Amino acid sequence: MREISVLCYDAEYRKYCSELLTIFYLVTNIEFVEASTEFADKDFLHVTKGTDLVEMRYTKDGQTHIFLFKDKDIEKDRIKTIKKIIFQFLNSIQQLDLPWGFLSGVRPVKMAVNLFLKGCTRQEAYRVFVNDYLVSPKKADLLLDLAQMDLQLTGKSRVISDSVSLYISIPFCPNRCTYCSFTSYPFDKNKDLIPVYIDCLIKELAHIQRSIQEKNQTVQSVYIGGGTPGVLPLSLLDKLLSAVDHLCTDQTREVTFEAGRPEVFDDDKQKCVKNHYVTRICINPQSMDDEILRNIGRRHTVKDIVQCFDNAVKNGFDNINTDMIVGLPGETPDQFKKNLGLLLDLGQQSVTVHTLAMKKKAVLMQNHNAQDIVNNK
Repeated sequence: MREISVLCYDAEYRKYCSELLTIFYLVTNIEFVEASTEFADKDFLHVTKGTDLVEMRYTKDGQTHIFLFKDKDIEKDRIKTIKKIIFQFLNSIQQLDLPWGFLSGVRPVKMAVNLFLKGCTRQEAYRVFVNDYLVSPKKADLLLDLAQMDLQLTGKSRVISDSVSLYISIPFCPNRCTYCSFTSYPFDKNKDLIPVYIDCLIKELAHIQRSIQEKNQTVQSVYIGGGTPGVLPLSLLDKLLSAVDHLCTDQTREVTFEAGRPEVFDDDKQKCVKNHYVTRICINPQSMDDEILRNIGRRHTVKDIVQCFDNAVKNGFDNINTDMIVGLPGETPDQFKKNLGLLLDLGQQSVTVHTLAMKKKAVLMQNHNAQDIVNNK
C-alpha cells in the first residue's frame, strides 16, 4: 500500500484531509508533516488556504496535480461541501470505484434513519446520499431499505422536540483491550478516583434533571456506556442507577446498561441492575474464541461469556444485546462464521457486529503493521 505525506497548516482543512484520506490510504500510512519535503516512494499532498482561494497540490507517482477553489463564499453546508470538493479532486486522480462516496467514519444507516425521522420522503433522502455524498444509486437504495426496516422494527417515530436522550460515560475498564483507542482508565490504578467521579456524575445528572424540567422535556432514552460500566463496585453501581431512576418517567422508552465484559458482571451486580429502571443490557464478548480473546487482551474466556449470559436470563433480563468484532487478528472468515454461530446460540435479542477499526492510539496498531493486520498475519 502506498504511503502519503500531508502538509497543511490550516486546522479546518487538516481535519478534512485526515478524514478523507482514509478512503484512499491505510490510516497508518498517512503522515502529517511540517515542511514541504517530497519523497520518491511516497505520495504528497500540500493544502494551502489563502484569503480567498484554497490550493491543493497532489503528487502521485511522480506527477503533480493542482486544483484551486474559492473557499470564502462557502457557508451553506460548509463541511459537506468542502469535503465533497476535496474528495472529487482526489478521486479524479485515484480513479477508484467508490460506491459509498465520501462517507467515512459514519454509520450510514443511522444517517438514513435520521433523514426519515426529520420528515424526508424516500426520494428526498435518496437525493441527499446520491447528490450530496456521491453514494451510488444501488447503495443509496440499500441504505434506505435498511433504514425503513430499522424504523419498522424499533417503532421509532418522528423526532419529538420535547424529549432528550442521554449518554452517561463510565471511562474505566479492567484493562485496555489492544484494539481500543477510546478514553478509558484501568480500574485498579484509579480505585480512589472512581467514587469521586460517580459523585460528580450524579451532581451533573441532578443539574440535567432540573434543566429538563424547566424546559418541560422528558427523557426518551438513556445509554450508560464506557469504558466498562460493569466494572463499578456494587455500591457505586446502585448509587448511579438510583440517580438515573429519578430521571426516568413513563415517557422513557429505553435505559441501556452496557455491562461490557462478562467477568465483571457477576450475579450480585446483575440483580442490582435488574432492580432499577434498566430495560436493556449489553454483554460484549467480541469473540467466541479463547485464543483470540487472549490476543486482544481480554481476561475472560468463552465459558465466562456463556455463564454470564445464562445468569442474566435467570435474573430476568429479556432484552440482551451482545457485541462482536469482525476482522480481529488471527481470525479467518470461517472462524468468524463459527464464532458468530456460537454467539447466536445464546439466544440474545440483538447482536451488534463491529468491523475492526485500526486506530493509531490502539496498542494493536503500535505493535503491528497495518498491512499485516489487513492480511491477517
